[in-house]
Amino acid sequence: MGKIITLSKELINHIAAGEVVERPASVLKELLENAIDAGSDKISVKVGQGGIEHIEVSDNGSGIEPDDLENAVQPHSTSKINSVDDLSHIETLGFRGEALASVAAISKLSILTKTEASSTAQMMVVTGGEIAPVKMASRDTGTTIRVEDLFHAVPARKKFLKQPKTEYRKIIDVFVPLALMHPEIHWTLESDGRIVHTLPSIAGTLGGSLHPQRVFELLPGIEFVEVFYDGEGIVVGGMVGHPSHKAPRVSERYVFVNGRPVWDNGIAKAVMMGSARFIPEGMRVPFLISLNISHDQVDVNVHPRKMEVRFANPYRVYSAVESAVRKAYEDNVRESLSSEEPHRLRRGGAGEDISNEGGREHTLSDSFENRSTTQSFRESTHAISRPVNPHTVEESLSFSKLILSDASQEGGTGVLPQESSKSPEIDPDTVVSARQYLNRYVIAQLNDAILIIDQHAAAERIRFEKLLRDYEDRGIESQTLMLPLEIRMSSKELLFV
Repeated sequence: MGKIITLSKELINHIAAGEVVERPASVLKELLENAIDAGSDKISVKVGQGGIEHIEVSDNGSGIEPDDLENAVQPHSTSKINSVDDLSHIETLGFRGEALASVAAISKLSILTKTEASSTAQMMVVTGGEIAPVKMASRDTGTTIRVEDLFHAVPARKKFLKQPKTEYRKIIDVFVPLALMHPEIHWTLESDGRIVHTLPSIAGTLGGSLHPQRVFELLPGIEFVEVFYDGEGIVVGGMVGHPSHKAPRVSERYVFVNGRPVWDNGIAKAVMMGSARFIPEGMRVPFLISLNISHDQVDVNVHPRKMEVRFANPYRVYSAVESAVRKAYEDNVRESLSSEEPHRLRRGGAGEDISNEGGREHTLSDSFENRSTTQSFRESTHAISRPVNPHTVEESLSFSKLILSDASQEGGTGVLPQESSKSPEIDPDTVVSARQYLNRYVIAQLNDAILIIDQHAAAERIRFEKLLRDYEDRGIESQTLMLPLEIRMSSKELLFV
């Protein structure tokens, strides 16, 4: 008797669900993509216990035709592609036809929907893949999908879910990039009965674009530099964080390809290479990189959850991103280091003049085709940029003497390394001259030696030594602020706090 058998429909659905639905956030991603593809301009999200208890997405899109309702939860059923050739020109977020069928196989799924042509709404409930009779219901045009008790039919998978707060952070990871890329949609996010985000639609915007106002709403407190490149069929737009926001680990890193949130290590590395001259090695900056590229030059059908893409010519893409980031920093950050004026956000592309006819400055919305005019970055500069005050050579000289003085007083425990016990005494008065480079380094001549001092690191060490002496002499003294200090944080940062 042969050993090869044909798997049952139930087992096939469970296997497919394992590929598509990793956790509650995976469900939310599929439901939001369907809502966006339906042409919605208002989407409401409700989650309970990080999505483990329930996830509900309601939209005012086109709805599902009554005759299509049962087909919508069948495996590989979709209205977005018809032939193999369509896979080379995918313009929708969803297309594989696996989402609803996979979710329905491992949860209790309810669909309430109405099209504009229908007189009444339809309600269908699917539990563990079993479809109950469709009933008449009431609602406006659009669709509401509610998923409850995720993985109830697969207890082994459910035990691998994390705590609700961890799953909720993953929910935020899905919600934020889609809300960023679709400023034309009014978004609402509710968690355990509490409104977390209410993001009104921004007039005059189109889907697949980044808008400063939406960025400020979701990523507050970050100074950004605008990025732009247009050449060889590749358009790179978006923003990178000012070097002052450098950190060893940064969570605010987003990549979009033709409006689709994805992740690509090559693009992330290209951003790091483009910013290498402006941030220390090992540091990263937040970024939002959006690429527009011909659909036949990118394959989005390489990952079950559509989280990755493959480029026909990745070198060209990565080179374009690197050039755009480097040019953006050169045109904005370097300028701010040598001027007392606040740096303005201008677009910089490889070999491109940033000026424009009529003296109008380019805006982020100009970076992509078929975009409407949006608020310019110049109007938003006060919210996302600040001046970097340059220091004089005299101040640098005084600073270096302070460093040397502290180092000598501390017997070599300061910022200057002691290579051996024979190292000479350091006399600050022997400093012949000092100059400053890039508003960050002090280069000082000490007799026949040269010192290169990182002002930031030196200042931190000086403060540390003083705090340590104060602690040893008097203990810790503190003073309450006269006025409260308000710190704006993103949703993800608040969760960690």
